[in-house]
Amino acid sequence: MVKQLAPTSEDASPYDVPDLVYMGKVGTGWSRTTSAQIRKALDTVVSPKQRLTRTIRKPKATWVEPKFYADIEYRDITSEGLLRASSFKGLSRGTRRS
Repeated sequence: MVKQLAPTSEDASPYDVPDLVYMGKVGTGWSRTTSAQIRKALDTVVSPKQRLTRTIRKPKATWVEPKFYADIEYRDITSEGLLRASSFKGLSRGTRRS
């Protein structure tokens, strides 16, 4: 899971930065059909390198350009900055959903 955030107001949390930051994996919330649709969409924006602000080591990852926004529901953010109990809710291209 990667989170891209825009600059926010005075009530910003430490995680609200204008960067592209890795925040962990999402392991639930989609069907096989949805998974195939996501893969088909992401295959159109494959990148030879990661676009994260702070690079991470994921040798088996397929990197993509940040053209989509994923709606993710989660219970908490760990002290390491990773999402806890995350669930996929949807994918959109080009505009951030609220």
